Amino acid sequence: MLKTIRILTFFICLDLSLITCDTVKGPPVVITLAAESVTSTTAMSGGIVKSDGDSEIMSRGVCWSTTENPSIGDSKTSDGSGIGSFASILTGLLPNTRYYAKAYATNSLSTVYGNQVSFVTKQPGLAILTTITVVIKSAHEVESGGNITDDGGSAVIERGVCWSTSPNPSIPGNSKSDGSGTGSYITVVNNLSPGTAYHIRAYAINGVGTSYGDELTFTTPVILPILQTDSVTEIAAVSAKSGGIITSDGGGTITAKGVCWNITTKPTLDNFHTSDGSGSASFKSSMTGLVADTRYFVRAYATNESGTFYGDERSFITIPYSISDQIIADHTVVERFDNIPEEFLAEIKKMWVVVAGESHSRGYGIGLTLLEELYPDYNVSFQTYGTPEEYTDKYLRMSRATWGNYENPTGWIYEYGEGDWFTNSMAISRTKDGITYCNTNNYIIAAIGFGWCNDLIFGSPSNGYDQVYGCRWYGASINGPEGDLPLGIDADDFLLTGNSVCVNTYLDATQQYINYCKNQGYNTKVFFTTGPVDDESSWKGEAGYQGHLKHEHIRNYVKQDPSRILFDYADILCYDNNGNMTTTSWNDHTYPDISPANGIPVEGGHISNAGALRLAKAMWWMLARIAGWDGE
Repeated sequence: MLKTIRILTFFICLDLSLITCDTVKGPPVVITLAAESVTSTTAMSGGIVKSDGDSEIMSRGVCWSTTENPSIGDSKTSDGSGIGSFASILTGLLPNTRYYAKAYATNSLSTVYGNQVSFVTKQPGLAILTTITVVIKSAHEVESGGNITDDGGSAVIERGVCWSTSPNPSIPGNSKSDGSGTGSYITVVNNLSPGTAYHIRAYAINGVGTSYGDELTFTTPVILPILQTDSVTEIAAVSAKSGGIITSDGGGTITAKGVCWNITTKPTLDNFHTSDGSGSASFKSSMTGLVADTRYFVRAYATNESGTFYGDERSFITIPYSISDQIIADHTVVERFDNIPEEFLAEIKKMWVVVAGESHSRGYGIGLTLLEELYPDYNVSFQTYGTPEEYTDKYLRMSRATWGNYENPTGWIYEYGEGDWFTNSMAISRTKDGITYCNTNNYIIAAIGFGWCNDLIFGSPSNGYDQVYGCRWYGASINGPEGDLPLGIDADDFLLTGNSVCVNTYLDATQQYINYCKNQGYNTKVFFTTGPVDDESSWKGEAGYQGHLKHEHIRNYVKQDPSRILFDYADILCYDNNGNMTTTSWNDHTYPDISPANGIPVEGGHISNAGALRLAKAMWWMLARIAGWDGE
């Protein structure tokens, strides 16, 4: 029995011995780091957990108090877990106060503190800041500001900038406040004197006092020019004259001057304007492309290094159109192109003119190019693709470009048919949008018209009727079921019945564009046109007579309103250079036909070069009239 007890006791002791040989958990070991970067309200400390006591460190940090031996029951940070070093930021401290701090570490057994350190927060001081670089906005305004990097231990209650013509600007004095607190701020300083040297620096006010950033200097630009708007004279239906009287160049160089005008008050360079050179001399200006019987407002302007200054505003009303004022470019004006005065040639060379169309519309530009070869003063740039040229006063810009069409709401288009100009509401809307885009994106259209093609005004029955083209009037018998005129209406009654559906639709759409440009305040002149007379299959016989009647319908419509403009393409080509008209006939009806010299040989745009030259001469005459020339 005793032996059994001894054996049992041995195994119990052996078991206890094994238990005491397992790892024994203990407290962590932590060291407190000295405080540094001490301000009046913050400090940095931290610690090193050297041992976790064989139990994971669940939290660590620094605790502090104004009394010794702080604990986690006082203010503390929480800086993660695990062994190793960590940094702690102590905030919310009182200025000029001694604090005691200890690092701590907590594992599953206990919380252990490191050695105690102490420090004294600083006494509050002035804020620390820099002045932000000056940005000159105009002769009277600059931007500066400050960046407050330290409030000195006392909240910044006001900040801003101060400036003076003498060094060391301060407050009170010229100053502008810009909120409170630390960080960056931008301050706009205005009402400065032009051409003046200034000193500027940021300031900050806290509970201790006012501190200043570094001092910067700047000089405002020279003053704007000063000028008066001259009286408005020679007021006509589409033109008038004014100018400017410059009384001061502001100490700078005047690089641009002229007048600007609009149908609303206070016109600027964003509106219609002339460019009348540079220098400080007074000047005269011609305003062209105006709308008859309309009130305009005009101001002179001058630009120097400082900017643009506008003179006093004047207003005037253009006179109404009279029959004698109406612009109709037909065969009678072709040989009058060389009567255009130099001043109006110069005005035309500022224009961008668009004849939107298909193949026939090329004839306009071809003729203008040929005319320049014969008469260099009539210089032109005819563009057939790509982005239109920017403004120039060196030559006339002629183009077929439109912004968008029926199928494309945007993009430069160089093929424009009746389905794009007038036969449906989408076409009309897109054309208006295109006019707006050009006139609001530095592609000011001086004049625009539709260049008919044979397949549009006379063309082929295959075009038929659909929602895009909107009409069926090609090539069938006048009294037939597919003719332009209703069954039973004789061609002689055509002008009385007014049943030219497609022509009336064209006239209505073109008038819409005229009204639209006027209502929008655009100087764009929209002109009517007649169509080709060159296609043997379309112009001869019954179809040709129909075409003649439609041209007459267009001419009569235009003449009903003296403000309407007509480029009579057909009439120009039916006469030769000796003033002789060619005619043809159908069913006892005699009507004009293209002059052989204008149609053969076909060299471009379905007509001869001789015919294209006649178009070009009439075009220069029409544009001179649009610019304000009286034609005499």
